[in-house]
Amino acid sequence: RAEDGTVILKRQVSTQWEKVRTFFADLAEKARPEGGFLAILEVCGMNAWLLDMLQQYGCRETVVIQPTERSKQKTDRRDASDLAHLLWVHRQQFLDGRHPLGLRRVQPPTAEQAGDRQLTTLRARLTKKRTAVLNGIHTILRKHNLEQSQPTKVFQTQKVRRWLAYS
Repeated sequence: RAEDGTVILKRQVSTQWEKVRTFFADLAEKARPEGGFLAILEVCGMNAWLLDMLQQYGCRETVVIQPTERSKQKTDRRDASDLAHLLWVHRQQFLDGRHPLGLRRVQPPTAEQAGDRQLTTLRARLTKKRTAVLNGIHTILRKHNLEQSQPTKVFQTQKVRRWLAYS
């Protein structure tokens, strides 16, 4: 939007890399006389690459917010329009580093923090799957009354693993 609120550019951007780069290069060129541009995004799992790209193409300030309420009928066009309006109304506050009241602004994680989170999530998921598999094996042993044949009383031991591998 321009300073008077009129929409300068309104279009859907392709997800093909070359078209995305072309869009951002064009946007950066148009925003150069103003010293760059501002961007606003809703929190989503795919923001990392977009945040990096915005920075590469001269975005002065990227605002990531969490929606105040979940809409039952979500549309990207309506969301984009609402976000554009929010950015235009609060643009000076964002540029001054202030947080407008009522907006739940999110600080995106650093690359290191994002990596740590991803690793922690993966480990938790693998632990759940491992537990489910062990419980499944234990259930099969009980179902066929094979627990008595185990070399040890406790199920999760090296001896039982070897016994299962060769049984």
